[in-house]
Amino acid sequence: MLCSVCSTSSDGRPRYCTCCGRSLVANAPYPEGPLVRARSGRMIAGVCAGFAQAYRLDVTLTRLIVCALALFTSGTVVVAYLIAWVIMPQASYVVPSPNGGMVAS
Repeated sequence: MLCSVCSTSSDGRPRYCTCCGRSLVANAPYPEGPLVRARSGRMIAGVCAGFAQAYRLDVTLTRLIVCALALFTSGTVVVAYLIAWVIMPQASYVVPSPNGGMVAS
């Protein structure tokens, strides 16, 4: 495993970097990629799926949390969801290339 901060290589599957101490587990609090609305696996606008992909969370759990918060926050989360729908860009299409790789368009 290679640390993305200090580039230290470790054997096996450690939870933390042996050099800088950064978390190397799958649910690290840092985004994995850009925060974009997902094109696949979306229900309404792809906002929950985009957050789940960026932060390496389970999309079903993310949707359940958003639904629960929408019920208990008197519409604040619904407004936040609509704002995220407008602000977050769409993910680009990924199509297979003729030579077997993937090309984003």
